[in-house]
Amino acid sequence: MIVWDMKSRRTEMSNLDVRNCEVCKTNFDWNDELDGCLDIEEILDCSDTQINKWQEQNKNIDLQSYFCSECANKTIQAIEENQDDT
Repeated sequence: MIVWDMKSRRTEMSNLDVRNCEVCKTNFDWNDELDGCLDIEEILDCSDTQINKWQEQNKNIDLQSYFCSECANKTIQAIEENQDDT
């Protein structure tokens, strides 16, 4: 079976590996490295204190889960920009 994805590319159904974004709940193709990522906690460039503080305020979001690219960028920026607080 062939489907057309949101970027108008023809894709074989068997090649899709759909994941759900932790933040916005949007589906994205895990096989397309530009669509999303897993475990943004590993790529954060900040202190553990900043991460812990952000997690205390956002208990419903698991940083080790799947994120679409847009939410990953926004979340990383939100955590890393709070360096003044450490």
